[in-house]
Amino acid sequence: MLELLCVLGRAGEPPRWGDDDGGRVFDPRRNQAQHLLDPLSTGAVLFGRGDFKNIVGGLRAETLWLLGRRGAEKFDETPAHAPARTSAHFEESGIHVMAGSQGPPQQMVIDGGPLGSGTGGHGHADTLSLHLTVDGHECLADPGTFLYVASQGERDAFRGSAAHNVLLVDGKDHAEMGGPFSWRARPEARVEQWVTAEEFDLFVASHDGYTRLPQPITHRRWVFYLRNRFWLVRDVVVGSGTHDVEINWHLAPGLQPSATTANVLRAEVSARSALAFVAPDGHDWEQSLESGWYSPAYGKKIQSPLLRFRRHAQLPAEFATMICVTGALAEAPESLLRMKGPAKGDVSGYEYATAQGSHVLIFSDSDCVWKLGSWASDAKMFYCQRARDGALQHFALVQGSFVEHDGHKILFAERRVTRCEAWQEAGGWRVSCPAGESVRVAEQLEKAH
Repeated sequence: MLELLCVLGRAGEPPRWGDDDGGRVFDPRRNQAQHLLDPLSTGAVLFGRGDFKNIVGGLRAETLWLLGRRGAEKFDETPAHAPARTSAHFEESGIHVMAGSQGPPQQMVIDGGPLGSGTGGHGHADTLSLHLTVDGHECLADPGTFLYVASQGERDAFRGSAAHNVLLVDGKDHAEMGGPFSWRARPEARVEQWVTAEEFDLFVASHDGYTRLPQPITHRRWVFYLRNRFWLVRDVVVGSGTHDVEINWHLAPGLQPSATTANVLRAEVSARSALAFVAPDGHDWEQSLESGWYSPAYGKKIQSPLLRFRRHAQLPAEFATMICVTGALAEAPESLLRMKGPAKGDVSGYEYATAQGSHVLIFSDSDCVWKLGSWASDAKMFYCQRARDGALQHFALVQGSFVEHDGHKILFAERRVTRCEAWQEAGGWRVSCPAGESVRVAEQLEKAH
């Protein structure tokens, strides 16, 4: 548990998934999200962990109660050091963490686990929800609990799907509520891909919460992270018929988002960081900036910004949201385009343009060879970065054996590899694959260099 708390607290306060009624054995005033990290004070003493001390910041009263004066002395003697900023996952809980390695700390936490332990009475309908912290500030927020017994359905509102950073179908929760502490039906999440490489992470998962509907529906969420630059969240709804689909992004109180263009929403996070949400140009979803609710502690609630996308859609349907942290290392967003052109296979792609160049991301929902525009491959996911003049700079693929561009192979392997990255560097192309796997860069690319 302490390892998990340390990871969750590296970029700011941890997510508050599920109920938090403020109950504490020690100081009852320490009842907000950042106080969830207090046990790290005791852990720093018991295990000599300087990274725990760095995250918690100072000695906590519970350490004195449990370990006495000598515990306080050992805490002071333990040298603090910053924890490694690496991506991680915790299999039993389903928690996946995508972390930036440079610049202001940034970290996205994804809930890919069960609704809760036992009967899930203290769980919320937040499967596949995202939580984002940047430079010590919460950005994409979990709403908290507010009250256990309340009028006007507030208990259900705070634990319902609409209060979380998830996709809804027909306005229904993806878990069916029973009483205030029970569920008639709970979704089962299935993590299909978790890949962490030198410069990117990929998370793919689905849940069956909407298979209970008369027309069964599956929601699949792809999250691609180009480290220190951006996240692309691709939501796919598979089923039949026409349905109301909505995607909610709950921003933390204190952020003041404003539209810079029709498809870009920007909010200042700190003196050196800002957050931008980029929707595809020309999308046909209804987009609105509204007010949601956030409970900083049990019994309190305040308003918070809510970015919502809605569409009455014929299934299958999909939507992509680019989330960028702008700052010293990041690029100012310009546009996100849904790729068009000749296509073969169950494939979808996006091109993200900045002043420095462009990024292409292509996703395949099958294991077959696909073609989209000038690109072809058998990879489940393909990424490419190009300079402003069109020069190829960086490739990445997951579960593939080749990539073609304009009919010419540029990457190839004897068999499918788990993942691969290739960078253009001063001495040529550098390729990175897991041990025992190999990918080659085409000769024409080497000559072009």
